Amino acid sequence: MNLTKKGVWKNFSLYVRLRDSDQRGYCSCISCGTIKHYKECQAGHFIHNKNIIFFDEDNVHAQCVRCNQYLHGNLYYYGKTLEQKIGKSAINRLLTLKNKHHRFNQTELKLINEYCKEEIRKYKKEKLI
Repeated sequence: MNLTKKGVWKNFSLYVRLRDSDQRGYCSCISCGTIKHYKECQAGHFIHNKNIIFFDEDNVHAQCVRCNQYLHGNLYYYGKTLEQKIGKSAINRLLTLKNKHHRFNQTELKLINEYCKEEIRKYKKEKLI
């Protein structure tokens, strides 16, 4: 079975939204703070380039649809909250890697997908969702 980046993204997005949700499944948008159920949120990138940090957990967080789609990430506020959440050094690491192009191979996609599926199982078991 060949995995696609788009197919793995589906599990990665669900994992991120569950990771960022509370015990009842509600997330706070990293950009504006709006509270929504994880099923109503999206996983939004801080750095949008489709490169090596596409699946980087520091680069992707729960966002409301308004910020992620209509405000194109609402990046000013995303960055301010992200700095509080992961720190300047982690943001600098992302910025250093942002232009590093990478094509994910099947082994990498499989590892990412299996990790996400395991985390999804864990969070669904831990949380009241």
